[in-house]
Amino acid sequence: KRRLRNLGGYPSQGGMVEERLPKWLRKVALRIETLPQWTAPPINQALINEYTNGQGIAPHKDGPNYHPQAAILSLLTPATITFANPDSPDTSLTLPPRSLCLFSKAYYTDCTHQIPVRDSEAPLRYSITLRHAHTTDKVSRYTPAGRDEIRKRKEAWIRAVTDK
Repeated sequence: KRRLRNLGGYPSQGGMVEERLPKWLRKVALRIETLPQWTAPPINQALINEYTNGQGIAPHKDGPNYHPQAAILSLLTPATITFANPDSPDTSLTLPPRSLCLFSKAYYTDCTHQIPVRDSEAPLRYSITLRHAHTTDKVSRYTPAGRDEIRKRKEAWIRAVTDK
């Protein structure tokens, strides 16, 4: 299984109960938000992925819990991201180390995206996906019931993104 770390909160169908991004990641987010291509609200959620040889991410859509724009910072080794839409040919991009890929509009809403299984001599690859998750204030992290709800959302989110 690939390892991952979620920062900023755990999205669910009810929205995300926001947690603060670490300072170092907030600095990265602020740099992305200053780009003219970034049109989403401020970044409040990130996913750090670790890939070893033979690992990738299956085709998927990020879904309605997020504003339809994402940024992927690719680290250590190159990777390929493939966007697929049944109505058009697939589009693949090579993501060199230390590169940033922004995608939105039809690439976000109409296409699936995947990182095909990698076969590399380098032992590891990391990526950070940054985006804006819709939030909710319906759950309080300061009550036992709220903490229990956050725990349930976190467990559901982990089950949803865990490779099977």
